[in-house]
Parts: sequence; structure tokens; C-alpha cells
Amino acid sequence: MSSLIAEFESLWSSSNKGPDILQWWSSLRDSRTAIPANELLSVLLLDQKHRWQTATPHSVEDYLSRLDALPGGIDARWLSGDVSIS
Repeated sequence: MSSLIAEFESLWSSSNKGPDILQWWSSLRDSRTAIPANELLSVLLLDQKHRWQTATPHSVEDYLSRLDALPGGIDARWLSGDVSIS
């Protein structure tokens, strides 16, 4: 598990509502290009998985409309269902 994924999982563990995905995404603004797209997608899938177990689930479309500057290909792979997390 990457450190980014472990850090995000820790944020979920420390809160019953989960982290604010928009705030978290904004905090990565300067380092986004250095993070592999697959790793970012894994974090988004992890967040989605957790949210579907709460009263505030997010669809793929919710994430895509709220998060700016996703690396190329993430939206198409995610929408097609051509991704999974362990």
C-alpha cells in the first residue's frame, strides 16, 4: 500500500464521516503531477467505497464534477468500471 493510500485510510479511520475529499484534493495541488494516476484513482476508489457505507454516498459523476484537474484517463477508466481496489 502506498503512503498516500495509507495516509488517506488513516484519515477515514480517525473520523466517522471521513475526510473532506475536496479539501484533501486541494491540499495536493502542487504535488498532483508527481503522483501516479493509478495511485490517485486508488484513493478516490477508497473514498467512494467508504462513502457507500455511510449516509452520504458519492457516485463517480459526483467526484468528476467536484474534483478539478484529474490526470488523463482517470475519468474514462472509472466511468467504464475498468478499475478496482484490493
